[in-house]
Amino acid sequence: MKNTLKLILLSLVFQSAFLVNAQEIDLNYGYQFGTKFSGDTDYLSIDAGNQLGVSFGWSFLDNTVAQITYNRHSSALLIKDSDVSPTESKLADLTANWIMLTGVYYFSDGSITPFVGGGAGYAFVNFENENRAIVDGGIDTATRIAFSLKGGVTFWLGEHIGLKAQADLFLPLNGFNLDAIFNEDYEGFKSAENIRPISPYLGLNAGLVFRI
Repeated sequence: MKNTLKLILLSLVFQSAFLVNAQEIDLNYGYQFGTKFSGDTDYLSIDAGNQLGVSFGWSFLDNTVAQITYNRHSSALLIKDSDVSPTESKLADLTANWIMLTGVYYFSDGSITPFVGGGAGYAFVNFENENRAIVDGGIDTATRIAFSLKGGVTFWLGEHIGLKAQADLFLPLNGFNLDAIFNEDYEGFKSAENIRPISPYLGLNAGLVFRI
């Protein structure tokens, strides 16, 4: 919780730095479909869950907006492993906080404006309520470089407010410290070939856009 508050405050500081040139404030809520980042029959994965986001943007060029975005995913880390969990079970609750610098391009200036965008930043992943039947201690917080792609459409209801529908693809560079999850004798997911370097998260959301 403390880390989340720090991230929100950091985002607000960045927003304040660009307040004079503010163009858009975007509030959205949706669903992320989870991802599998190791193994096939035996695996570690992120469960599906909700997605909350806010972005602050300013004009950069015609039809182009630069943004600072914050997204929060609430989900769970799952495991299926023949040694410690033959059927899929929850390993820990998971919260992922994403802070990105992104660019967005609008294809038109009318009342209906489709757009695409992409960016880079960091994913901060916290684990809580670990399954003590599988792990002895806590799972270390992970901080990873991440990239994102997005696209959607905004339906402007007037000069200053619109409704937005958007799809997001989050691309974190994985590599959780699995030695911190399992004891030293466990060999299942420690081998590098079992860890996928990038595991995409797909999310869908809808929200409000305020143009200042």
